[in-house]
Amino acid sequence: MSVRLGDLDSLTMDFEERSREKRPNHAGPLGVSTLATLLLVVTMYLAFAFTSGSAVALQKPGSYYAHLTEGFLRGQTYFAVEPDPRLATLANPYAGYQGIPRWHDTTYYHGHYYLYFGAAPAVLLIAPWYLLTGTYLTDAAVVALFCSVGFLFAAGTWIQLARRFLPELAARWINAGLLVLGCGALVPYLLQNPTIYQAAISCGYALLMAALFSTTRAILCRGTAAVVVWLAFASTAWGCAIGARPNYVYSLPVLGLAGCWLAVRGFRRSEKRTVGLLLWPVLAAVVPAAMVGGALALYNYARFGSVTEFGVTYQLASVDVRGIKLFGLEYLSRNLRAYFLGPCLFTRYFPFVSQSGDACGMLYWTPFALLGFFVPLTWFSTSLRRRAGWCGAGSLIVLTASAQLLGLLLIAFQSERYELDFIPTLTLAAVLVLGALALPRTRLRAAWAVFRTVFGTIAAVTVFVGVMFSLDRSPLRNDLGGLARAMNYPSHLVEKVVGTKFGAVSGEMSFGAGGIGTREPLVASAYGRDVLFAERLPDDKVQFGFFHLGTMTPLSEPVSIERGKRYPFTFDLGSLYPPTEHPLLAGLPRDAIDALRRRVRVIWDGRLVLDAASAFYPSSPGLVRIGKNPDAINTLPAVSGAIGKVKRRGIPRSESLAKDQITGPVRLTLRFPPFVSVYGEPLISTGSPEEGDLIFVTYLGPGRLQLGHNSARGGAVQSRPLSFDPAVAHTIDVETPPLMVQDSGGHLDGRVVIRFDGKLALYAQRTFAPTSALDIVFGYNAAGLSAASALFTGPLLQVSAIRAFHVTKTGSTEWGPRRLSLVLPQGRTGACEPLVCTGQTGKGNIVYVRYLSDSKIQVGYDHWGVGAVTSDPIAIDYSATNQFEISVGSLYPELGDSWWGEKPGRPRTAKNTVFVKVNDQIVLNTPFAAHPTNRDDIVVGLNPIGGSTAESAFTGEIQAVEAIPVPQEIK
Repeated sequence: MSVRLGDLDSLTMDFEERSREKRPNHAGPLGVSTLATLLLVVTMYLAFAFTSGSAVALQKPGSYYAHLTEGFLRGQTYFAVEPDPRLATLANPYAGYQGIPRWHDTTYYHGHYYLYFGAAPAVLLIAPWYLLTGTYLTDAAVVALFCSVGFLFAAGTWIQLARRFLPELAARWINAGLLVLGCGALVPYLLQNPTIYQAAISCGYALLMAALFSTTRAILCRGTAAVVVWLAFASTAWGCAIGARPNYVYSLPVLGLAGCWLAVRGFRRSEKRTVGLLLWPVLAAVVPAAMVGGALALYNYARFGSVTEFGVTYQLASVDVRGIKLFGLEYLSRNLRAYFLGPCLFTRYFPFVSQSGDACGMLYWTPFALLGFFVPLTWFSTSLRRRAGWCGAGSLIVLTASAQLLGLLLIAFQSERYELDFIPTLTLAAVLVLGALALPRTRLRAAWAVFRTVFGTIAAVTVFVGVMFSLDRSPLRNDLGGLARAMNYPSHLVEKVVGTKFGAVSGEMSFGAGGIGTREPLVASAYGRDVLFAERLPDDKVQFGFFHLGTMTPLSEPVSIERGKRYPFTFDLGSLYPPTEHPLLAGLPRDAIDALRRRVRVIWDGRLVLDAASAFYPSSPGLVRIGKNPDAINTLPAVSGAIGKVKRRGIPRSESLAKDQITGPVRLTLRFPPFVSVYGEPLISTGSPEEGDLIFVTYLGPGRLQLGHNSARGGAVQSRPLSFDPAVAHTIDVETPPLMVQDSGGHLDGRVVIRFDGKLALYAQRTFAPTSALDIVFGYNAAGLSAASALFTGPLLQVSAIRAFHVTKTGSTEWGPRRLSLVLPQGRTGACEPLVCTGQTGKGNIVYVRYLSDSKIQVGYDHWGVGAVTSDPIAIDYSATNQFEISVGSLYPELGDSWWGEKPGRPRTAKNTVFVKVNDQIVLNTPFAAHPTNRDDIVVGLNPIGGSTAESAFTGEIQAVEAIPVPQEIK
């Protein structure tokens, strides 16, 4: 007996028709529990996105996508913001940061900023929102909306498949599947710190879920017209997903296969088998995506003259990506290990899992998703195997996930966030498998109950790990202190019972024979990702240092040792203390806890040899190793000598921490590291994370640097370029209001003053954030500001308190013009420096000098908010003492003051004239008004008001400042 394929189709259709008569109990409107589950997940997304205070929309562009939208609305494909023109002068602007401000991870091409990320978020959401409201959505709002939409489409796909093919499935399993899709597919991870990266990924996720939902609807439909409409929706969404994440093109052929299969199915089912039945579903699956692809090609051509260039070639990254092979089979095995067996960081403390920055191995992080590869096993069920719709939808989903994964396996980079391109889809396939396992069974009930229990437990663990994983770096975690402390309490009780100790490690140790240049572990934690080590040097010397995976290393000065001799030591690291939310720290103030948790301190043979600070990966006592580093990351597996008499010193009181803290004006004695590349490093951090201030250094080139102040409230200001020698110890004196926490009446109100090797380097009016003594940190970017990396990597030899230093403001407390005796600085061609500054920020006046060449200068006057006037070029001798006589209206009191009665001249004329004489030559004698001022706001050689015309300080030698009579030459 033979059976034709058409007979099987008829049989399948008859079975499906009969099954529709068996409506499940939850086949009508969604039940309350299902609606509550959907609402719970969406609410969680919104909490992740907005609990930190993020705005929904802004009046001005505040993100890369908002700037792209602004450009689109102006009829251009690039940002409205123009790059620094100095970028065009670089030989290779793509070779990392080179001292010129730029927007990281944008595309720089022909003098404009472009975006190599897909344009779909701007076109589909941000631009329409702006046209409706006149505001720009923030990244937080964009990611929250796309994640919510993507989850709802994924939920819709699961619900419609469960209702059609799993009619006897209990509602609790429907809801369990929704929780896994919403919480166990790493989607909340995107919401912990929404930026440009998460915006693009979440948009692609939402559009792919919409495409899968629409394709599933097409599979479940019977009429050709409905199939074509849903396939057209799916094709459009899939094409737009490529517009957000170009790598989604790898899975696009799956939609073409679905269109072909649906065309053949419809053709065989129909009594009138016309060509249109075969053609229309295929066209619906292909044409919309092709049209979107054509639009993307034209967009690329309009920007870069190539239909395949998305802008990656011209990316402003940390390195020149043009020297990297971005795709290749050689990456396959490495990425397979990373995405399936990548590292997992589990600890005993809330949130119990930690992000490593590398790819997450699915076996550890999302084990439930792996079940998605086994969708074909559901076909062993007779009732499901005979349902073409179930087999087709399941194949569609698992093939899509596999194609997306394959695409990622072939690229040069790997990241946790890239996994959002395939894990949600694979999790959707896994939910189908769970649903099939959860169906009531009449045979082997005990065995099926075991299966349901096992895989249900895996699903629950995946949900828990997914939420905890997303909380690890989320601002929402800061609002869950009570929950974290409660969840840490069981571990705390166990620690009390077993006698777990915390705090610094002290004891005695010796060094054995060791190879020069090798690093021996002293204390390792967090699976070797944080290691205190000793590096062996020639002549029986060691250098203590600390390694935090992903950052550079602070090192001590070389220390002499004798092999075999036992030395007393104390090693104090932040990872030796419990986490912030541990019950043991409940009585300490937050700043004291932060001070403990960032400590890197080595006391060797009774002497403090290393005093630094660092971030630490989450750890626990069970992950701390003394003298060993089994993971051997950056060090040998064990120390060469012996360690004995080890004990823990406990948790110090906050009073003792504050007692040791240096406040007030400080002097840093340090050696800068040899020049490697242009980047910034922290010197002094004050205030709370992301709300504080940072004194930092930027390395410009070999032997050249700038010192600066970066504020979360007012951007950055930097000194002129300074010379340094990495082999020589330099001193930096710093005075700022945050450093004066113990003497609030003695600080320079609102001014940052920095001296480099005894000479004034920076003097500027700034806005500062409040701080406490324990929030003053040296050599570590505790404020988390973008001007510098995490750590200062040169030896910070000494930090000492100094007396408040004062900058000469005037040569006299009297009103009247001034004569300055100056030796001008050499090698400053093109720079502008202040001579006399009066008034306050926004209402000030500056007389300045511009260095035109090695023999000429120009003098100018800037009246804030009105304009400026400059002299003709003036011949000058830089090696001689030059006399500058300066008279501006703000150097005189108001008309009618008694001061005028004693002075000859015309008061009204002097009050409205700018007069400058250089070496007895009048260079300016021009009518010009001035903002009135007080005598205390008259400053020589400084620019404390922050005027843009001149730098912060005069860098030559001020030999004398004296008051002089009103010049008779004033017109």
